[in-house]
Amino acid sequence: MNNKVSIIVPVYNSEKWLENTLDAILRQTYSSYELILIDDGSTDGSGGICDRFAREHHQVKVIRQSNGGVSAARNAGLDCAGGEYVLFVDADDIIADDMVETLVGLMESRRADMSLVNVRKIPDASLAEQAAASQGVCEFDNAGFVKEILRIKLFDIGSCAKLFKRELIGGIRFEADKNINEDIYFLIQYALKVRSAVFDRVDKYFYLTHRQSASNARFNDDYGAMLYYADKIEATVTAQYDDALAYYACLYKMCIYELFLNVLIYSGGKTHFPKAYEEIRRRISAYMPKVNRLGVLKYRLLFRLFLMSPSLYTAMLRVYKGKNFNRGKNHHG
Repeated sequence: MNNKVSIIVPVYNSEKWLENTLDAILRQTYSSYELILIDDGSTDGSGGICDRFAREHHQVKVIRQSNGGVSAARNAGLDCAGGEYVLFVDADDIIADDMVETLVGLMESRRADMSLVNVRKIPDASLAEQAAASQGVCEFDNAGFVKEILRIKLFDIGSCAKLFKRELIGGIRFEADKNINEDIYFLIQYALKVRSAVFDRVDKYFYLTHRQSASNARFNDDYGAMLYYADKIEATVTAQYDDALAYYACLYKMCIYELFLNVLIYSGGKTHFPKAYEEIRRRISAYMPKVNRLGVLKYRLLFRLFLMSPSLYTAMLRVYKGKNFNRGKNHHG
């Protein structure tokens, strides 16, 4: 009999955290699963750890490929997954012992097409709480679910901590040449197909905060993917939904513009990245009629300030540099 859940873990140079992650998965109270490890060309000891777990545990299979990035690794896992459901876990995170059981139970008891649990950031794996209390369950219809994704407030918008139906995923895949925000576009494409989704506001997925946040990140060419996906998401949502939902797609795009601009400025701005600086300036200027029409006061003020006085905008950012500007960039992307 096929396992019901395919758990896909991309692995790249994760030897420091990988064993804790795999141990947490193998402690699951839900037993009908396969664990697919994609060794994405690791150059440390991660490959050996994968092989050892495969020898010791019948649920584990290892796929090897040359380094192609997390999206290519997840796609390889999807291509060989055999379960009714699919779950993504990052190789340096921890899941609660009953997370899979919780997600499957939600999906089946509510007859939903997706189930989600909460993600909590922790500095160390030892701080993962196994008996967190639920803060309530939220159910969404199709439009309501898409709206909550675009609002980026209620739940994490990465691909982890979510149970997908493999049949509904179908041919949807991550874009392998993009390394930022590929998660949210994958999630949006899937969300277009769901009739309903259910979210339990309980901490079951623990994200280790050793990774870089946007407030101290350095700008690089990968950030261009943020603008690429903002365009695609706005076009996709606007084409399929009414004006009320299109508003949230526009709001998401404004959030992305702000984040892109802030990371760029933190990293040296026009002096170090003149091409990217002129691109975001051009985009914001062209988008201002829509910003004004929608009447979003925050972005009307911020973007006007930037266009009128970039130096004053930069000074304002320096004052508020302690603020977390990571809201628009999902942390598993």
